[in-house]
Amino acid sequence: MKASIIYFIVTFCLIMASLFGLFGQDLAYAINAYVPAVTLTTAITLVTFTSIGIYIMIPLICWISKHVKRRAFMIITRINCILGLPISIWSLFVWVMWMG
Repeated sequence: MKASIIYFIVTFCLIMASLFGLFGQDLAYAINAYVPAVTLTTAITLVTFTSIGIYIMIPLICWISKHVKRRAFMIITRINCILGLPISIWSLFVWVMWMG
């Protein structure tokens, strides 16, 4: 029971981090439209580093949890690296282009 909750949280975090990383520019425009006090560069910074932070947090959640077995931890970490590295590089590229 506990392991399935951890797997659900990890899957949800993986999906959210991927969406934040891939659609960060659109999310920055949406944040700026709803809260005009937040500048576009602040919004893209917030979305980009939230995405990267979630990718870093996923293996930490599994590592800290006592319910995730070693094999499952290795699989989750590999999936996280396979998805997280290219998306994080892309979102950092977009963020650098916005900054300068």
